[in-house]
Amino acid sequence: MGNGKLKQSGSLELFYFLIGLRMGFRVEGNSMLPTLKDGDLVLARTFLFRKELKPNNIIVFFDTERSMKMIKRLVEVDIENDLYYVRGDNRNESAKIAPVRLRNIIGIIHSFKP
Repeated sequence: MGNGKLKQSGSLELFYFLIGLRMGFRVEGNSMLPTLKDGDLVLARTFLFRKELKPNNIIVFFDTERSMKMIKRLVEVDIENDLYYVRGDNRNESAKIAPVRLRNIIGIIHSFKP
């Protein structure tokens, strides 16, 4: 994902999902347009992802203020204070979100299917 694009899911991703190394999520809302649309299915790598967290990754996390899972782009990492800053790609539709703690990050979006 270094170029900022997500790759389409394939049979290897399905295998990882079946053995529990990936979790599936459905995008709700328009905050990640144009990258992800409402209703898109995404797979998140939920195992051994922490060392790969870097700006431009799209992550799934639990938002403790809203008590729900969210999908946003990681824009800044402050490892010293355990703060991960996120925002939606569609700034007109994306609410301001407090920094996320590592313990609340579920995984990195690795593939998607519209």
